[in-house]
Amino acid sequence: MRGPRPRRLASPVSPPPLPSPMESDDACVVCVHGLYMTGLDMGLLRLRLRRCGFRTRQFSYGTWHRDIGRQAARLDRFLRTIDAATVHLVAHSLGGLLVHRMLVDCPQQRAGRVVTLGTPHCGSAVAERLRHCAVGRTILGRTVPQGLLAARHPWPPERELGVVAGSGGIGIGRIVTTLTAPHDGTVTVAETRLPAAHDHVTVATSHTGLLYSAAAAREVCHFLHTGRFLAPV
Repeated sequence: MRGPRPRRLASPVSPPPLPSPMESDDACVVCVHGLYMTGLDMGLLRLRLRRCGFRTRQFSYGTWHRDIGRQAARLDRFLRTIDAATVHLVAHSLGGLLVHRMLVDCPQQRAGRVVTLGTPHCGSAVAERLRHCAVGRTILGRTVPQGLLAARHPWPPERELGVVAGSGGIGIGRIVTTLTAPHDGTVTVAETRLPAAHDHVTVATSHTGLLYSAAAAREVCHFLHTGRFLAPV
């Protein structure tokens, strides 16, 4: 009988992927930030994506008090302004839930892969704990709970999805509730796993650290070019 498949871990010595100009010249990567962020926090990741051969754009939105359905419609309109045959999406945390909702509501999109970093596709123990008190509900706002509900829709099978999780174990989520290891301090690795994902990789960094990790950026670039992550099984 075959044993369980080993967990994929990002190698810190993995060489950076070589860009493919033929693909990248007509491809653009749209970055979507997470809760309480503005998009400036994704600046380093966008720089690394450009070094990987991609043009990049940043989509910014209100992450606390706005209806996620309206935000999904705004993202769809934003994507329609981009002059590229291929439009990839790279989203951090809540941004991945927004992308999921947009693909469900607005399925007529151009070809492109999706990479999420630290997105709780399968629910969030931290969010669930916060929802049970008035202060917690204020912290979460409207967008997070709606985003978690939207994630219950099946992932569009035609859209290649790569999931990057963190296992650094440091973050404010540990103050809110007990997280099952491994986790990034806010989201557990198990919460990031989606059966429909084409590949999944774990990087030894925190939830916010996923945006600044060179190893995570290498994995994102490689998936956008090939549909697979670098880290060996």
